[in-house]
Order: sequence, then C-alpha cells, then structure tokens
Amino acid sequence: MSEASDRLNCALSLLGRLKAGAPERVRGNLDVFHPDTAELMLGYAFGDIVRREW
Repeated sequence: MSEASDRLNCALSLLGRLKAGAPERVRGNLDVFHPDTAELMLGYAFGDIVRREW
C-alpha cells in the first residue's frame, strides 16, 4: 500500500470509529483496484464530508 496522506489517515480513523477492523479491510479492497483509489474515495467521503459532522 502507498503511504497515506493526512486526509486519508483522518478518513481511516473515522471509519475505524464506526466499525473495528474496517479501515484495513476497506483500504485493502480498494488498493487491489488501484493504490490511489483509497485516497480518492475514502479521503473525500470520510476525510472531507463525514469529518464535517464529527
């Protein structure tokens, strides 16, 4: 897996608060598709959108 940005780290942290073990599973599945997919999808969805509410 590629090195995570601060945005992705925040997203993975939020995801982990929702479901234990989810960050590793979700990131692993997205990295199979392309290493940048987790950054784009999770970074945006959780790092930018969900974080607004927390």
